[in-house]
Amino acid sequence: MRILINGYLTGGNTPPFVKRGKELGYNVKIIYPFNWDKHVLSEEISKYDVIDLQYGFFEKYLIKILKKLKIRFWEYIIIKKVESQIKIFNPDIIWNHQAFEHTKIMLDSNDIIQITSIYGAEIKKLNEEMFSYIAKKSKYLLTTTKVMKDEILNKIKIDTNKIKIFQWGLNNEKILLNIKALDKDQLRIKYGFNVKDKIIIDTRGLRGFDTNVLNLIESINLLSKEDENIKLILTAGYIGRSDVINEVEQYIIRENITNVITIYKNVLEKNEYYELVHLSDVFVSLLPTDQFGVSIIEAAYLEKKLLLSDLKVYKDFFTVNANYLDDISSLSIFNKIRTILHSEYLVDSKTNIENIFKQYSWEKNTEELFSFFKNITLENK
Repeated sequence: MRILINGYLTGGNTPPFVKRGKELGYNVKIIYPFNWDKHVLSEEISKYDVIDLQYGFFEKYLIKILKKLKIRFWEYIIIKKVESQIKIFNPDIIWNHQAFEHTKIMLDSNDIIQITSIYGAEIKKLNEEMFSYIAKKSKYLLTTTKVMKDEILNKIKIDTNKIKIFQWGLNNEKILLNIKALDKDQLRIKYGFNVKDKIIIDTRGLRGFDTNVLNLIESINLLSKEDENIKLILTAGYIGRSDVINEVEQYIIRENITNVITIYKNVLEKNEYYELVHLSDVFVSLLPTDQFGVSIIEAAYLEKKLLLSDLKVYKDFFTVNANYLDDISSLSIFNKIRTILHSEYLVDSKTNIENIFKQYSWEKNTEELFSFFKNITLENK
Protein backbone atom coordinates (compact mmCIF):
# COMPACT_ATOMS: atom_id res chain seq x y z
CA MET A 1 0.00 0.00 0.00
CA ARG A 2 1.28 3.45 -0.95
CA ILE A 3 0.70 6.18 1.64
CA LEU A 4 1.40 9.87 1.13
CA ILE A 5 1.72 12.01 4.26
CA ASN A 6 1.17 15.73 3.84
CA GLY A 7 3.09 17.49 6.59
CA TYR A 8 6.19 19.28 7.80
CA LEU A 9 9.56 17.83 6.85
CA THR A 10 11.21 19.10 10.03
CA GLY A 11 10.57 18.52 13.72
CA GLY A 12 9.30 15.53 15.61
CA ASN A 13 5.64 15.60 14.59
CA THR A 14 5.28 14.18 11.07
CA PRO A 15 8.61 12.53 10.07
CA PRO A 16 8.44 9.76 12.75
CA PHE A 17 5.25 8.48 11.11
CA VAL A 18 7.07 8.13 7.78
CA LYS A 19 9.75 6.05 9.46
CA ARG A 20 7.19 3.96 11.36
CA GLY A 21 5.09 3.28 8.26
CA LYS A 22 8.16 1.99 6.43
CA GLU A 23 9.02 -0.23 9.40
CA LEU A 24 5.56 -1.76 9.08
CA GLY A 25 6.19 -2.56 5.42
CA TYR A 26 4.27 0.24 3.70
CA ASN A 27 5.51 2.43 0.88
CA VAL A 28 5.37 5.84 2.57
CA LYS A 29 6.34 9.22 1.17
CA ILE A 30 6.06 12.71 2.63
CA ILE A 31 5.20 15.96 0.88
CA TYR A 32 4.99 19.58 1.99
CA PRO A 33 3.46 21.87 -0.66
CA PHE A 34 5.23 24.97 0.67
CA ASN A 35 8.75 23.51 0.69
CA TRP A 36 10.29 26.12 -1.63
CA ASP A 37 12.94 27.10 0.92
CA LYS A 38 14.33 23.55 1.13
CA HIS A 39 14.00 22.98 4.87
CA VAL A 40 16.59 20.82 6.62
CA LEU A 41 15.07 17.35 6.87
CA SER A 42 14.32 15.68 10.18
CA GLU A 43 16.72 12.85 11.01
CA GLU A 44 13.89 10.28 10.69
CA ILE A 45 13.62 10.81 6.92
CA SER A 46 15.92 11.12 3.92
CA LYS A 47 15.57 12.94 0.61
CA TYR A 48 14.32 9.67 -0.91
CA ASP A 49 11.26 9.79 1.35
CA VAL A 50 10.30 13.27 0.15
CA ILE A 51 8.26 14.14 -2.91
CA ASP A 52 10.02 17.28 -4.10
CA LEU A 53 7.80 19.74 -5.98
CA GLN A 54 10.91 21.28 -7.57
CA TYR A 55 9.92 24.94 -7.52
CA GLY A 56 11.88 27.16 -9.86
CA PHE A 57 13.12 30.58 -8.78
CA PHE A 58 10.41 32.42 -10.73
CA GLU A 59 7.66 30.15 -9.33
CA LYS A 60 8.77 30.73 -5.75
CA TYR A 61 8.96 34.48 -6.29
CA LEU A 62 5.56 34.64 -8.01
CA ILE A 63 3.82 32.55 -5.33
CA LYS A 64 5.20 34.70 -2.52
CA ILE A 65 4.19 37.93 -4.25
CA LEU A 66 0.68 36.65 -5.03
CA LYS A 67 0.23 35.47 -1.44
CA LYS A 68 1.36 38.83 -0.12
CA LEU A 69 -1.11 40.59 -2.43
CA LYS A 70 -3.83 38.08 -1.42
CA ILE A 71 -4.37 37.02 -5.02
CA ARG A 72 -5.60 33.43 -4.85
CA PHE A 73 -3.93 32.38 -8.11
CA TRP A 74 -0.97 31.26 -6.01
CA GLU A 75 -3.09 28.30 -4.88
CA TYR A 76 -3.66 27.19 -8.48
CA ILE A 77 0.10 27.18 -9.16
CA ILE A 78 0.81 24.94 -6.16
CA ILE A 79 -2.18 22.67 -6.81
CA LYS A 80 -0.90 21.96 -10.31
CA LYS A 81 2.57 21.13 -8.96
CA VAL A 82 1.09 18.78 -6.34
CA GLU A 83 -1.26 17.21 -8.87
CA SER A 84 1.55 16.29 -11.25
CA GLN A 85 3.69 14.66 -8.53
CA ILE A 86 0.79 12.72 -7.06
CA LYS A 87 0.11 11.15 -10.44
CA ILE A 88 3.67 9.81 -10.41
CA PHE A 89 3.57 8.30 -6.89
CA ASN A 90 -0.10 7.30 -7.22
CA PRO A 91 -0.84 6.81 -3.49
CA ASP A 92 -3.71 4.65 -2.27
CA ILE A 93 -4.44 7.09 0.55
CA ILE A 94 -3.29 10.53 1.68
CA TRP A 95 -2.97 11.57 5.29
CA ASN A 96 -2.98 15.30 6.01
CA HIS A 97 -1.07 15.55 9.26
CA GLN A 98 -2.43 18.81 10.68
CA ALA A 99 -5.02 21.07 9.08
CA PHE A 100 -3.69 24.31 7.68
CA GLU A 101 -3.30 25.87 4.21
CA HIS A 102 -1.32 22.92 2.89
CA THR A 103 -4.28 20.65 3.74
CA LYS A 104 -6.69 22.60 1.53
CA ILE A 105 -4.10 22.52 -1.27
CA MET A 106 -3.93 18.72 -1.03
CA LEU A 107 -7.70 18.24 -0.82
CA ASP A 108 -8.19 20.37 -3.94
CA SER A 109 -5.49 18.67 -5.99
CA ASN A 110 -6.91 15.14 -6.38
CA ASP A 111 -9.78 12.72 -5.70
CA ILE A 112 -7.77 10.15 -3.74
CA ILE A 113 -9.07 9.11 -0.30
CA GLN A 114 -7.81 11.61 2.27
CA ILE A 115 -7.72 11.54 6.06
CA THR A 116 -7.00 14.70 8.04
CA SER A 117 -5.64 15.02 11.58
CA ILE A 118 -6.94 17.90 13.66
CA TYR A 119 -5.04 19.15 16.70
CA GLY A 120 -5.73 21.74 19.37
CA ALA A 121 -4.16 24.68 17.54
CA GLU A 122 -6.20 24.09 14.39
CA ILE A 123 -9.48 23.86 16.30
CA LYS A 124 -8.80 27.31 17.68
CA LYS A 125 -7.33 28.99 14.58
CA LEU A 126 -9.38 27.61 11.68
CA ASN A 127 -12.49 29.59 10.87
CA GLU A 128 -15.74 27.65 10.65
CA GLU A 129 -15.90 27.86 6.85
CA MET A 130 -12.41 26.40 6.33
CA PHE A 131 -12.92 23.83 9.08
CA SER A 132 -16.20 22.64 7.54
CA TYR A 133 -14.61 22.48 4.08
CA ILE A 134 -11.74 20.30 5.30
CA ALA A 135 -14.17 18.06 7.20
CA LYS A 136 -16.42 17.67 4.15
CA LYS A 137 -13.59 16.79 1.76
CA SER A 138 -11.87 14.35 4.14
CA LYS A 139 -13.00 10.75 4.48
CA TYR A 140 -12.34 10.96 8.24
CA LEU A 141 -10.96 13.42 10.75
CA LEU A 142 -8.48 12.09 13.29
CA THR A 143 -7.84 13.54 16.72
CA THR A 144 -5.97 12.32 19.77
CA THR A 145 -8.48 12.65 22.63
CA LYS A 146 -12.19 12.68 23.35
CA VAL A 147 -11.80 16.26 24.59
CA MET A 148 -10.58 17.30 21.14
CA LYS A 149 -13.37 15.36 19.46
CA ASP A 150 -15.96 17.16 21.57
CA GLU A 151 -14.41 20.52 20.67
CA ILE A 152 -14.68 19.68 16.96
CA LEU A 153 -18.33 18.69 17.37
CA ASN A 154 -19.00 21.99 19.15
CA LYS A 155 -17.38 24.01 16.37
CA ILE A 156 -18.83 22.46 13.19
CA LYS A 157 -21.71 20.28 12.10
CA ILE A 158 -20.33 16.83 11.42
CA ASP A 159 -21.34 13.20 11.90
CA THR A 160 -19.69 12.04 15.12
CA ASN A 161 -18.74 8.74 13.41
CA LYS A 162 -16.58 10.66 10.97
CA ILE A 163 -14.19 11.62 13.79
CA LYS A 164 -11.82 8.88 14.94
CA ILE A 165 -9.57 9.00 18.01
CA PHE A 166 -5.99 7.78 17.67
CA GLN A 167 -3.50 8.47 20.43
CA TRP A 168 0.15 8.58 19.47
CA GLY A 169 2.86 7.79 21.96
CA LEU A 170 6.38 8.00 23.25
CA ASN A 171 8.67 7.19 20.32
CA ASN A 172 12.00 8.10 21.94
CA GLU A 173 11.96 5.75 24.90
CA LYS A 174 15.48 4.39 24.36
CA ILE A 175 16.96 7.89 24.22
CA LEU A 176 14.99 8.94 27.29
CA LEU A 177 16.18 5.91 29.26
CA ASN A 178 19.80 6.87 28.51
CA ILE A 179 19.16 10.52 29.44
CA LYS A 180 17.45 9.51 32.68
CA ALA A 181 20.59 7.66 33.75
CA LEU A 182 22.76 10.78 33.44
CA ASP A 183 23.85 12.71 36.52
CA LYS A 184 21.81 15.93 36.73
CA ASP A 185 24.52 17.87 38.57
CA GLN A 186 27.07 17.08 35.87
CA LEU A 187 24.58 18.14 33.20
CA ARG A 188 24.04 21.45 34.96
CA ILE A 189 27.77 22.12 34.98
CA LYS A 190 27.98 21.09 31.30
CA TYR A 191 25.34 23.69 30.33
CA GLY A 192 26.71 26.46 32.54
CA PHE A 193 24.29 26.23 35.46
CA ASN A 194 24.95 25.92 39.17
CA VAL A 195 24.20 22.69 41.00
CA LYS A 196 22.06 24.67 43.47
CA ASP A 197 20.01 26.43 40.78
CA LYS A 198 16.23 26.03 40.70
CA ILE A 199 15.57 25.58 37.02
CA ILE A 200 12.27 25.99 35.19
CA ILE A 201 12.00 25.04 31.52
CA ASP A 202 9.42 25.97 28.89
CA THR A 203 9.96 24.34 25.49
CA ARG A 204 6.69 25.52 23.93
CA GLY A 205 6.25 29.15 24.91
CA LEU A 206 8.19 30.79 22.06
CA ARG A 207 5.79 29.57 19.38
CA GLY A 208 3.34 32.46 19.85
CA PHE A 209 2.13 35.33 22.04
CA ASP A 210 -0.85 33.33 23.25
CA THR A 211 1.37 30.85 25.11
CA ASN A 212 1.65 33.09 28.21
CA VAL A 213 5.43 33.21 27.84
CA LEU A 214 5.50 36.95 28.57
CA ASN A 215 3.67 36.39 31.86
CA LEU A 216 6.06 33.55 32.63
CA ILE A 217 9.20 35.66 32.18
CA GLU A 218 7.71 38.44 34.32
CA SER A 219 7.03 35.92 37.09
CA ILE A 220 10.57 34.52 36.81
CA ASN A 221 11.94 38.04 37.07
CA LEU A 222 10.01 38.53 40.32
CA LEU A 223 11.15 35.18 41.69
CA SER A 224 14.78 35.89 40.87
CA LYS A 225 14.69 39.03 43.00
CA GLU A 226 14.00 36.95 46.11
CA ASP A 227 16.09 33.91 45.11
CA GLU A 228 19.24 34.33 43.03
CA ASN A 229 19.23 30.63 42.11
CA ILE A 230 16.04 30.91 40.03
CA LYS A 231 16.70 30.20 36.33
CA LEU A 232 14.50 29.83 33.26
CA ILE A 233 15.30 27.95 30.06
CA LEU A 234 13.34 28.71 26.89
CA THR A 235 13.79 26.67 23.70
CA ALA A 236 12.52 27.76 20.29
CA GLY A 237 12.65 24.42 18.47
CA TYR A 238 11.40 24.33 14.89
CA ILE A 239 8.38 26.59 15.34
CA GLY A 240 9.60 29.31 17.68
CA ARG A 241 8.65 32.72 16.26
CA SER A 242 11.29 35.39 15.78
CA ASP A 243 8.91 38.19 16.84
CA VAL A 244 8.17 36.42 20.12
CA ILE A 245 11.87 35.73 20.72
CA ASN A 246 12.70 39.38 19.99
CA GLU A 247 10.16 40.65 22.51
CA VAL A 248 11.40 38.24 25.17
CA GLU A 249 15.00 39.30 24.51
CA GLN A 250 14.08 42.98 24.77
CA TYR A 251 12.46 42.34 28.14
CA ILE A 252 15.52 40.43 29.38
CA ILE A 253 17.85 43.29 28.38
CA ARG A 254 15.54 45.96 29.76
CA GLU A 255 15.25 44.18 33.12
CA ASN A 256 18.95 43.22 33.17
CA ILE A 257 18.25 39.52 33.78
CA THR A 258 20.49 37.91 31.17
CA ASN A 259 21.90 35.76 33.97
CA VAL A 260 18.40 34.49 34.83
CA ILE A 261 16.83 33.53 31.49
CA THR A 262 18.58 31.45 28.83
CA ILE A 263 17.11 31.19 25.32
CA TYR A 264 18.09 28.44 22.90
CA LYS A 265 17.08 29.95 19.58
CA ASN A 266 18.53 27.28 17.31
CA VAL A 267 17.06 23.83 16.84
CA LEU A 268 18.66 21.50 19.36
CA GLU A 269 19.83 17.98 18.79
CA LYS A 270 17.53 15.47 20.51
CA ASN A 271 20.10 14.62 23.17
CA GLU A 272 20.68 18.30 23.95
CA TYR A 273 16.96 18.95 24.26
CA TYR A 274 16.35 16.00 26.59
CA GLU A 275 19.41 16.85 28.69
CA LEU A 276 18.04 20.35 29.27
CA VAL A 277 14.68 18.92 30.35
CA HIS A 278 16.40 16.38 32.60
CA LEU A 279 18.57 18.94 34.41
CA SER A 280 15.50 21.10 35.14
CA ASP A 281 13.22 20.99 38.17
CA VAL A 282 9.91 22.16 36.69
CA PHE A 283 8.48 21.73 33.18
CA VAL A 284 6.02 24.46 32.17
CA SER A 285 3.36 24.41 29.43
CA LEU A 286 0.82 27.23 29.60
CA LEU A 287 -0.77 26.93 26.16
CA PRO A 288 -4.41 28.09 25.82
CA THR A 289 -5.32 24.90 23.95
CA ASP A 290 -3.58 21.61 23.22
CA GLN A 291 -4.12 18.07 21.96
CA PHE A 292 -1.75 16.84 24.71
CA GLY A 293 1.80 17.48 23.65
CA VAL A 294 4.32 14.66 23.54
CA SER A 295 6.86 16.98 25.19
CA ILE A 296 4.75 16.88 28.38
CA ILE A 297 4.71 13.09 28.33
CA GLU A 298 8.49 13.10 27.90
CA ALA A 299 8.92 15.51 30.81
CA ALA A 300 6.74 13.28 32.97
CA TYR A 301 8.83 10.29 31.96
CA LEU A 302 11.92 12.21 33.09
CA GLU A 303 10.18 12.79 36.45
CA LYS A 304 9.76 16.55 36.21
CA LYS A 305 7.29 18.51 38.30
CA LEU A 306 4.70 19.89 35.89
CA LEU A 307 3.03 23.30 35.74
CA LEU A 308 0.26 23.23 33.15
CA SER A 309 -2.63 25.37 31.97
CA ASP A 310 -5.96 24.20 33.33
CA LEU A 311 -7.03 22.10 30.33
CA LYS A 312 -9.29 19.08 30.58
CA VAL A 313 -7.10 17.17 28.13
CA TYR A 314 -4.25 17.40 30.66
CA LYS A 315 -6.37 16.66 33.72
CA ASP A 316 -7.81 13.50 32.17
CA PHE A 317 -4.31 12.07 32.05
CA PHE A 318 -2.41 13.59 34.96
CA THR A 319 -4.50 12.97 38.04
CA VAL A 320 -1.32 13.22 40.12
CA ASN A 321 2.02 15.02 39.75
CA ALA A 322 0.72 18.07 37.86
CA ASN A 323 -0.02 21.60 39.05
CA TYR A 324 -2.67 23.53 37.14
CA LEU A 325 -3.27 27.23 36.54
CA ASP A 326 -6.63 28.67 35.53
CA ASP A 327 -5.65 32.29 36.06
CA ILE A 328 -2.39 32.57 34.10
CA SER A 329 -1.34 36.03 35.25
CA SER A 330 2.25 36.85 36.18
CA LEU A 331 1.35 36.88 39.86
CA SER A 332 -0.43 33.52 39.68
CA ILE A 333 2.54 31.91 37.93
CA PHE A 334 4.87 33.52 40.47
CA ASN A 335 2.91 32.09 43.41
CA LYS A 336 2.50 28.65 41.87
CA ILE A 337 6.17 28.20 40.94
CA ARG A 338 7.22 29.40 44.37
CA THR A 339 4.90 26.82 45.96
CA ILE A 340 6.15 24.02 43.69
CA LEU A 341 9.81 24.80 44.37
CA HIS A 342 9.32 24.97 48.13
CA SER A 343 7.10 21.91 48.42
CA GLU A 344 8.58 18.60 49.45
CA TYR A 345 6.35 16.37 47.34
CA LEU A 346 8.01 13.71 45.25
CA VAL A 347 6.91 13.09 41.70
CA ASP A 348 4.99 9.81 41.51
CA SER A 349 6.98 8.64 38.52
CA LYS A 350 5.67 5.09 38.81
CA THR A 351 2.08 6.25 38.21
CA ASN A 352 3.18 8.59 35.43
CA ILE A 353 5.12 5.91 33.59
CA GLU A 354 2.40 3.30 34.02
CA ASN A 355 -0.11 5.75 32.51
CA ILE A 356 2.24 6.60 29.67
CA PHE A 357 2.81 3.00 28.63
CA LYS A 358 -0.84 2.07 29.09
CA GLN A 359 -2.18 4.83 26.84
CA TYR A 360 0.80 5.98 24.81
CA SER A 361 2.47 2.92 23.34
CA TRP A 362 3.97 4.27 20.11
CA GLU A 363 4.38 0.84 18.49
CA LYS A 364 0.85 -0.33 19.29
CA ASN A 365 -0.94 2.93 18.47
CA THR A 366 0.85 3.57 15.19
CA GLU A 367 0.33 -0.03 14.07
CA GLU A 368 -3.40 0.46 14.64
CA LEU A 369 -3.28 3.73 12.69
CA PHE A 370 -1.68 2.20 9.60
CA SER A 371 -4.03 -0.79 9.80
CA PHE A 372 -6.88 1.72 9.80
CA PHE A 373 -5.50 3.27 6.61
CA LYS A 374 -5.17 -0.17 5.02
CA ASN A 375 -8.74 -1.15 5.87
CA ILE A 376 -10.07 2.07 4.35
CA THR A 377 -8.31 1.42 1.06
CA LEU A 378 -9.59 -2.17 0.98
CA GLU A 379 -13.17 -0.98 1.60
CA ASN A 380 -12.96 1.35 -1.38
CA LYS A 381 -11.64 -1.16 -3.92
